[in-house]
Amino acid sequence: MPVILTQASVEGMASDPGQGPDISEPGPDSADFPDSAFAVPPGVVYIETSLSYSSTKGTPLHDYFTATLVRIGLWKDLELRIATPGFIQEHGIDGSTSGFGPLTFGFKQHIWDEVQESGLPAFGIIAQVTAPTASAGFDDGTAIPTLFFNFDHTLPWDSYFEWNVGISDVHGDDGQRFAQGTFLWSLGHEWNDNFTTFFHGLVNVPSGSGEGEEVLMGPGMIWFVTKRMALDLSFNFGVTDESDHRFARLGLSVAF
Repeated sequence: MPVILTQASVEGMASDPGQGPDISEPGPDSADFPDSAFAVPPGVVYIETSLSYSSTKGTPLHDYFTATLVRIGLWKDLELRIATPGFIQEHGIDGSTSGFGPLTFGFKQHIWDEVQESGLPAFGIIAQVTAPTASAGFDDGTAIPTLFFNFDHTLPWDSYFEWNVGISDVHGDDGQRFAQGTFLWSLGHEWNDNFTTFFHGLVNVPSGSGEGEEVLMGPGMIWFVTKRMALDLSFNFGVTDESDHRFARLGLSVAF
């Protein structure tokens, strides 16, 4: 996840046939909680997948899943996004069950680059809809539209700050729909061209149950193994009663 980045530099990487796709330009979106303001270049495809784990507080429930995001550069500043929790294995006190999570379809539009002199962050927008496409029992059978506003700041000492604000039309446990606000953030440091660490967080208000707040945060890292492949790792803990108890991710991202 490069510190100093413009959409023009992203497009330039793809315009040179000798260079080929670069997983660090603009970098994986799913390694940390917020998404960047930048789109993948036209003709480039990112596949970002993972082995993820979450556990609940109170009644023990453990989920293992293969969260995956596919990003396809359609044309300058615009990408198509297809995401899913993937295959889910759920373990609870009543036994185990498995199935596939719903598909989410969306677009990311990069709006403008950062203007460091004035402190103006890079800005992009994601519009997406989660379709009721999951296996029985792994969604509530309704579509969930979501809109995100994404901001990227370059900081001194090879550091950066990314943050998103979003709003979703969610179906609550009581059967009623409600607006859920989301705030995602990540403070990162680039140690060298191949290794970045970050501390990130997630806030949902209200939580998916329609009550209280969900707050998760924790540390993580990204290792750019080659020009086309990156690995990421994060471990996160829930702060409020409505949050997951623990959430961990081991991710792999590849550029084509």
